[in-house]
Amino acid sequence: MRRRFAMAKFRKIFDAHVHFRKGEVLLNIIGLIVKYCFAAVAMGNTKPPYSAGNIKKNRKIIKEAAAKHGNKSFNTIMTVMMIVGITKEDVKKAFDNGARVIKLIPGDTSTGSKGMVALKDLWQYYDVLRYAALLGMKFSIHCELAFDPCTGKEIPDLEREVRAIPYLDALVKHVKGLVIIVEHISTKALLYYVLSALNRVKGTITTHHLFGLYNMVCDKNGKIINPKNFCKPILKFLEDMFALQDAVLAGFNKIFFGSDLAWHPRANKDLRLLKGKKPKAGISCPHEIAIPLIWKLFHDNYINEEEVKQRFNAFMSGYGSLAYGLKPSQEEFSIIRQRWIVPEEMASTPVFWGGRELEWKIED
Repeated sequence: MRRRFAMAKFRKIFDAHVHFRKGEVLLNIIGLIVKYCFAAVAMGNTKPPYSAGNIKKNRKIIKEAAAKHGNKSFNTIMTVMMIVGITKEDVKKAFDNGARVIKLIPGDTSTGSKGMVALKDLWQYYDVLRYAALLGMKFSIHCELAFDPCTGKEIPDLEREVRAIPYLDALVKHVKGLVIIVEHISTKALLYYVLSALNRVKGTITTHHLFGLYNMVCDKNGKIINPKNFCKPILKFLEDMFALQDAVLAGFNKIFFGSDLAWHPRANKDLRLLKGKKPKAGISCPHEIAIPLIWKLFHDNYINEEEVKQRFNAFMSGYGSLAYGLKPSQEEFSIIRQRWIVPEEMASTPVFWGGRELEWKIED
C-alpha cells in the first residue's frame, strides 16, 4: 500500500522563465514570486524591451522590489531581447551591463514580440550568437513559427511549435557551443527533439502545459472560450501532456521548471470586457498554485518519501540552477496536505486552476 505523508519541506525554487513586467504590475506580483523563489530568469519583452542600455536599471528595480518583500538575496538573471539589427557590440554592452541570456520571441509570435528577429531570419544572426557563446551567454528561445516563410500565410496555433523544430535544429548544428534553452515545451515532438539533442540543448516546462489541455482554451471550432487559459504556445492534447509529465517524472536533467508567469489584467482576459477583441497571450499561474499541482504529480507517482522529494527538488530547483551556473538554494518552505479552493483571481488577475480544488497547500 502506498505510504502517504501529510507534510514535506522543499528547497526554494529556481524559475527559469518569469515575466516580471514593469511599474505597478511588477510591484503587485513580485511578492508572490520571491516568497518561494531564490532566483529567476527575467524575460525582457516589456515596453520598451530589455536592451543593452536599460539592463542595469531594470535589474535594480526588480532587486529593490524583492528586498521590500523580504528577499534581499533574490538572484535576477537578466536577458537582453533579440531585436532586429542586434550586433555583437550590442551583445557585449549588454553582457558588460549584467545580461547573461539572449532572449528571442520570434517576431509576431506572442506578446511583446513586435520588432524581434523572425525565425526565418535567425540564420542572419548566427555570428552574433557565436559571439554570445564565446562570452558565456545562453540563448533562450520561444520555439514557434507563426507564418509560413514560403506563402506568408499564418500557421495555426496548434502547428507552430512543430513547424519551428527545423529552425532550431539548424541553429544547433551551425552555432557550436551555444547553450540553448527551449522555452515552455508543449508538444511531444519538441520534447523528444530536446531530449535527443546535444547536452547543451535544454528545455523548460510550465505548470499549465503539464496540466492544461486545448479544450480548456478553445471549442472544437478553435474559438477561444476561456481566455484566462490562452497562451503561446497554446495548450495541446492528452498525448502531449502525458509525454511532458512522464519526462518530468523520469528526472531528465535537461528539462526543468520555468513558470512562464505572465500577468495580464482582467480587462485583457475577460470575454465580457474584451468585446470581441483577441485576449492577450499568457497564463498567470503563481507559485502558490504551481507548487502544489506539481508536487501532487510527483507524490502520486512515487512510493519512497525521500525519492519523491529529491526528484521534485531536482526539477523545481536543482537542474535549472545548474544550467544557469548557480548553486541550488538551501532555504526551504513547507507544503501540507490541506484541501483549498484556488481563487478565481490573484492580484486582480485571472489565474490558472482558478475555482478548482487543490489537495496540497504551501504552509504560511
